[in-house]
Amino acid sequence: MTGLFGALYAGAYDALYASKDYAGEVELLESLFATHATRPVRSVLDLGCGTGRHAAILGSRGYRVVGVDRSNEMLAIAGRRAAGLPAGRVRFRRGDIRSIRLAERFDAVVLMFNVLGYQVTDADALRTVGTARRHLEPGGLFACDVWYALL
Repeated sequence: MTGLFGALYAGAYDALYASKDYAGEVELLESLFATHATRPVRSVLDLGCGTGRHAAILGSRGYRVVGVDRSNEMLAIAGRRAAGLPAGRVRFRRGDIRSIRLAERFDAVVLMFNVLGYQVTDADALRTVGTARRHLEPGGLFACDVWYALL
């Protein structure tokens, strides 16, 4: 999968999605946090973070964020994007979202921009959701978006 999301794709990704309303999506997440969380959301795990746009916006709004992605190239862009934020506010880790195990838990876990839909098999999707569950604080919030298309 890293080949598909390698240097060529990573370099074009932000240009391809320049008109995407990332700030609006983060506002939607914050609305979900305010409406559905059982306690304040302060930490967020962003699985399949790509070039880190959601993570950087969340970090700029005061959340502690860890973004995870398999693509070194996407993570390099994400790191540059978050470089101006306070130290430790946004961190990025390379890893497989189906199996990564971090030594921390989060108030919320998000999979944005159809990340769940990129899982090839039902088992992959279940493993990814298992990763989210494993990293949630008790009572934490899980949010994802999915696309649906008829073929």
